[in-house]
Amino acid sequence: MVLSLRPDLFGDPQTQPLHALLHVWRIVLGLLLGVAALGVQVIVGVQWRQGLRRQLPPPDESPGNPASSDR
Repeated sequence: MVLSLRPDLFGDPQTQPLHALLHVWRIVLGLLLGVAALGVQVIVGVQWRQGLRRQLPPPDESPGNPASSDR
């Protein structure tokens, strides 16, 4: 990646296929990192929702505060 930032090292991209290939790999690497970041977000979101579902009361309990016996 560092070499692709210095085009003067390789010259004109049309005449230097190696330089053009470095640019293509930089784009591909950026896309792969973006897809990987999206995958991490999905995994974390699914685990977070599962944690919230585990904290819910069982379905046989009524929602809200339980009745207090000292009333």
